[in-house]
Amino acid sequence: MGNGGDGVTPTVLEEMARPTERVLSVQGGRRLHGEVGISGSKNASLPIFVATLLAEQGQTRLLGVPQISDVEVLCDIFRGLGAKVSWRGDVIDIDTTTLTNHNVEQELGQKLRASTYLFGALLARTGQAKVPYPGGDRIGSRPIDFHIAGLRAMGAEVYTEGGFLVGSGRLQEASIYLERPSVGATIHLMMAATLGRDTVTTIANCAMEPEVIDVARFLSAMGAKIYGAGTKTLKIMAVKRLHAATYEVIPDRLEAGTFLMAAGQTNGRIAVSGVIPEHLTAVIAKLRQMGVTVDIFGDAIEARNEGGMLRATDVMAEEYPGFPTDLQPCIAALLASARGDSLVTDLVWADRFQYVDELLRMGGQIKVAGSGVRIQGVPRLTAAEVCANDIRGGAALVLAALRAEGTTRIYGMHHLDRGYAGLIEKLVELGADIEEDVV
Repeated sequence: MGNGGDGVTPTVLEEMARPTERVLSVQGGRRLHGEVGISGSKNASLPIFVATLLAEQGQTRLLGVPQISDVEVLCDIFRGLGAKVSWRGDVIDIDTTTLTNHNVEQELGQKLRASTYLFGALLARTGQAKVPYPGGDRIGSRPIDFHIAGLRAMGAEVYTEGGFLVGSGRLQEASIYLERPSVGATIHLMMAATLGRDTVTTIANCAMEPEVIDVARFLSAMGAKIYGAGTKTLKIMAVKRLHAATYEVIPDRLEAGTFLMAAGQTNGRIAVSGVIPEHLTAVIAKLRQMGVTVDIFGDAIEARNEGGMLRATDVMAEEYPGFPTDLQPCIAALLASARGDSLVTDLVWADRFQYVDELLRMGGQIKVAGSGVRIQGVPRLTAAEVCANDIRGGAALVLAALRAEGTTRIYGMHHLDRGYAGLIEKLVELGADIEEDVV
C-alpha cells in the first residue's frame, strides 16, 4: 500500500504480503445534513454476549446488537464452544445450555479484545478455561494483569502456555482492589464473581462507565446479585446458577459522538436519535467550546456548525464521566484544522497516537508529547493515502477526510467494520461523497 504524500513506494514483498482489502475514497468539502439512528453499544454488547455463557437454563435474546465483525467473531467462538447462536438484524438468540467445550480456538480468539471476558466466564461456568491472548486494536500496551490478579485472588490457578491463558478452579469470594479503574477488568471480574455458593466478592476502584452498568443490569436480569454498579465499589453475592434473559443493550455513545463531531467538522447539521444524552456530557461540552451548537431533545441530540472554522481547545481523555479515550483520536482530527493551538492528553492509554502519522500526511501540524499530542491548527487539510491502524483511529481519518481538500484514500477498513455498524452508509445518507473499492 502506498504511504501517501511522502512519496514512499511499497516494496514488492509488502504488496505480496498484503491481503485483498477494501479501500475508501472520500471526497472532502461536503456539508452533512440529516438525522441518523444510533446502533447498540459495541462496548456493552460484546461483554453482554459473553456473559450469556453463565446461563445454564433457557435461551437468551439480545436486542439492539450492532452488526459489526466483532459480533460475528463471537458467534463463531460460541458455536465452537457448543452453544447455539442465531443472528437476525440486531437481534441475537443464544442458547448456552448445550456448552461442550472450554477451549477457545486461537485464530478466532486473537481477532478481538473481548476474548479476555471469555476466560472468566468459562472459569465461572465450568471451572476450566483456555483462551488465546486477546487481539483487537493496536493502540499500545494493553496489559491484562489486573484481570489475572483478580482471578487469582478469587482462587483460580492461572498460567500462560503457548500463547494461551489457561485457568482452572472454582472461584471463591475475595476483596479486590484495581490499581486503576479499568473497564475491562471491572466487567471481567464482576462477571466471574456471579456464580458460586454463598460467596461475596467486593471490587474497589471500579470503572463507572455506562457499559459497566449495562453489563451489571444484564447479569441482574439473569438472576445475579450485584450492588454498586456505577460507583467506585462493587459487591457481588454469588448465586448457584443464572438463567437466560431478554435484554436490550444501550445505544453506542461513541458512534453518537462520532456523528456529532462530523457535523462540526463539515460545517453541517446532524441529529443523532435513540441516544442517552447524559452519556455524552463531556463530548457535548468540548464541542460547544469549539464553536459547535448542540441542542438536546429527549433522546436526540442535534449538532450544527454555523461558524465555519472550529476553535482550538484542550482535551483530557480520562475515565467516565470524563472525555472518552475512544473519541480522543476523533476530536484530534477536528482540532487539526481548528483555529489555534490545542493539547490533547490521554490519561487512559498513554500511547494511543498511531493516527498522528496519518494526519501528518494530510498536512496536520501535530506532535506527540508524552501522554498527549500538541496540535497547531492549519487552515486546511489535504487529501492523501492513509491507513487505519485501529477502530477509533480509522474513524478519525474518516473525519479528517471529510474536511480535507481533494480525495483521500483510506486503507485498513476492516478496523472500522469491527466497531461501527454501517458507518459509511450512514455518512453517505447524510450527504458524504464516499466510494468503496477492493484492491
